[in-house]
Amino acid sequence: MKNFILINIILLGFISEISSQQGWFTLHTYQGTSSYTGLKFFDSQTGYLTSRFGNAHINGGITQKTTNGGLNWFTVLSGVPEDGLFFINVNTGWVYGGYWDDAGERSREIFWTTNGGANFIRVYLDSLTNAFSKMFFADVNTGYLLSTDTSIYKSTNSGYNWSVCATISLFSIYFINANTGWGSAALGNVYKTTNGGMNWSSYNVGTSIALRNVIFSDYNTGWVNSSSHIFKTTNSGINWAAYSLGFSGAYKMEFYDYNKGWLTKDSGKVAYTSNGGINWMIQNGGVIHNLSFISFANSSTGFVAGWRMVSPYPATGEVILMKTTTGGLTPVEHLSNNIPKDFSLSQNYPNPFNPSTTIEFDIPASCVASLTIYDVTGRKVESLVNELVSSPGRYRVLWNAANYSSGIYFYTIKTESFQQTKRMVFVK
Repeated sequence: MKNFILINIILLGFISEISSQQGWFTLHTYQGTSSYTGLKFFDSQTGYLTSRFGNAHINGGITQKTTNGGLNWFTVLSGVPEDGLFFINVNTGWVYGGYWDDAGERSREIFWTTNGGANFIRVYLDSLTNAFSKMFFADVNTGYLLSTDTSIYKSTNSGYNWSVCATISLFSIYFINANTGWGSAALGNVYKTTNGGMNWSSYNVGTSIALRNVIFSDYNTGWVNSSSHIFKTTNSGINWAAYSLGFSGAYKMEFYDYNKGWLTKDSGKVAYTSNGGINWMIQNGGVIHNLSFISFANSSTGFVAGWRMVSPYPATGEVILMKTTTGGLTPVEHLSNNIPKDFSLSQNYPNPFNPSTTIEFDIPASCVASLTIYDVTGRKVESLVNELVSSPGRYRVLWNAANYSSGIYFYTIKTESFQQTKRMVFVK
């Protein structure tokens, strides 16, 4: 991969303008032997990516930074394969990785920057055979690392020295402060520590399936997810409520606040909740990649990164970086403030269409509205409008079906007191 990547981006319009894009759009794709291993944005402009090239025996990796919202990237660290990153603010962060050699020996390295990647210092190096898998720093001094040998490592001096504080097999960790943290594990278990990782208590969320990620917004409120469910606690992890996602293949999770959250999914999908994880809607990115990383800078600007296999022989993949400036929701145009007499859903135009069509609807009173696309089997294809708090008037939304197959589709508007469905035909 080139150190400087020029990315052509189609700019989205403001919410008052019609946009030809869906909620997510592609910033960059690249075919080769590389794969993304970490992603973090702190504001709408500044973010970091780590990548690994080839295999862990002979090839390396890089850490890249953008200062213009993902439009261009430049390398701030290169060398060993870089397995991940953790930044506590826009300037201070760590990158970890290492090589396996042909004899099965491994070097594990950690690099630290306090000036936004202008300089990285190698603060740690060892040759243990197990890899670091996840990192979390509670503050600039106190950090935790998960290892593939089920050890939990802790540092109290910014990553220069590490010691094993516990032996538990965890998939992810999250600390709300230097002492209090949680870890997700197999068999539906969540582990909690209140003394800096020395002791851990186990709580079952009511299932026996593996829990992939754990996130807390404060001391009491947190979430863990499996492939098909999300579990929420409001009493610091002691009790958990289960909610079905309505799909499988969920991977990474991020919550911006108590209500808004996102999950990456296989096959180029992102799921979104606006009520704290109780209900979820699928946002279609229009790609077929497995989306492995997600980072939101604010409630509307977010990024996802993923990968797909292109050819197994020779091994070639394609990485992708996508962005939203609408929280993943499709922009809606408010055409008029004139108050209609009744609710109504207009026939889409053009119809038949290829690949885009426009849908308009009337709202006579303030309400919460949704507009959903279904295929001929009744399967939900895409939510064009989800929980739009609508004032009276006429609205318009564009659907781009370029990533779908030709056929008959249905679109349904639904409010608290009105529901209507119409038929449309997509012909490539």
